[in-house]
Amino acid sequence: MSSEQFINEQLVVQKQRTTLLAETCLKHPEVSIRQYMNLVWDTARVPPLIYCPIYKVASTTWMVYFLRLRHINDRVPELEQYDEQTQEQLKYMPRYGGGHQRVFKEYKQPKTSEEKNYVFKKALRFIVVRHPFTRILSVYRGKIERKEPRPFAPYFKHLQRAIIKRYRPPDTHLTSPTPTFSEFVDYVIDSTKNFKTAADWEKNVVCWTPYWVQCGVCASDYQVIIKLETMTTDEEFLAQIANLKEIQNLHEWRNLRNSPATSTATQSRYFKSLTKRQILLLFQRYQLDFELFGYSADEYLNFSEQD
Repeated sequence: MSSEQFINEQLVVQKQRTTLLAETCLKHPEVSIRQYMNLVWDTARVPPLIYCPIYKVASTTWMVYFLRLRHINDRVPELEQYDEQTQEQLKYMPRYGGGHQRVFKEYKQPKTSEEKNYVFKKALRFIVVRHPFTRILSVYRGKIERKEPRPFAPYFKHLQRAIIKRYRPPDTHLTSPTPTFSEFVDYVIDSTKNFKTAADWEKNVVCWTPYWVQCGVCASDYQVIIKLETMTTDEEFLAQIANLKEIQNLHEWRNLRNSPATSTATQSRYFKSLTKRQILLLFQRYQLDFELFGYSADEYLNFSEQD
């Protein structure tokens, strides 16, 4: 397939995604509000490139991409003892001056509101999403199921104890030192049931805020929507139209390669522990994300064997 044919085919896909997003936003004018977003601003490019990172949706991968685009740590003397592949894995880590904070240091937002608005309108703006339930499962496995969650370990260890205390009956046979997936889902359902606004989510939730909250998708007009499920193709499309030569045909997928949270067998194993009622209530909490990006809860309801 020629590059032109590839781009034309992907433009059709992106048109479908952005049209669905726009039509869904029109149905929910209450969420079309401007809000603070922690964006990556690549203002050196023409057009500028703006990215809204979302936790547990390939954010580490894309942070590495942005460091590579800026040629950060192309030569690190301390790493010359390693082979080339190992150097590539290590040179973007915080210990060698990489990490998320380095990205925000390199790609600073414009200083004034006027300049921000000017750049934002000219920029190629993109977002990366995945199935909302797969993201919830990934958060659970990374922050709630682990005995030693990183980072923010004290916060999440305290939350683990609080969930067990509230949702695990004293006479239960369960002995797990961390909450089960069912206990965590009950916590998410109950703790967010009265949330109406983006401010409610931002004030009370750390890692599982909806996409519409975290990236203001109904007020930001993203032109490219990358989905984790088709990320290899989607990121190649973005790399070509934005001339991101440093990441073309790269497909690193850091923190996502062979991710167990993305396999159907793993999803089935965890969601089988939920009742259909739990799944439906969880869906209600994230329903707008489902509608905005064209996802369905049907497969996950089929995983459940309990009403």
